[in-house]
Amino acid sequence: MRAVANNLRIEVETALAVWQIESGGRSHTTSKAIIRFENHLLYKLWGKSNQVTYDQYFRHGGHNGQPGKSWHNHQFRENGDGQFKTFHGNQAFEYKVLSLASRLAGEDVALRCISIGGPQILVANYRLIGYSSPRAMYDAFQASERAHVLGFFDFCKQKKAPKKGYLIKHLHEHKWSEFAKYY
Repeated sequence: MRAVANNLRIEVETALAVWQIESGGRSHTTSKAIIRFENHLLYKLWGKSNQVTYDQYFRHGGHNGQPGKSWHNHQFRENGDGQFKTFHGNQAFEYKVLSLASRLAGEDVALRCISIGGPQILVANYRLIGYSSPRAMYDAFQASERAHVLGFFDFCKQKKAPKKGYLIKHLHEHKWSEFAKYY
């Protein structure tokens, strides 16, 4: 963390604080990085073109009578006629949903629909943080917490907030609300 802070010209305490908040203090387990599958992103990337199949296995808010915003009320079922289950907050189910989506829509699409690691970076941002493919980012984040830390700060350097580099500028200037607003 000291090397990252020095490279970004921010205080080590700032780097540690923002990492602690964004990671929720969760520890990394090799090959079992924390993920969150986003049904509404699967719908956007694949489900609109495969609506019958999507609706058979997935639900999300604002679609097909499911209440709430698109990022709320995510559910899935493992077979087309079973009970729909909620899955956020249960990592075993998150991984089952990822597996199901990979079988139906293909691995590349399914991986783009998860956020991963301590800071929960959406894999769709793989290019922004220097990976060649969604799978390359997924594998790196599964292997090492170091990838989470570097990926998080690379994301902060690259994301427009409102301009590229401003997230780091906000950290340097201790503008916490601006950082939170744009992150």
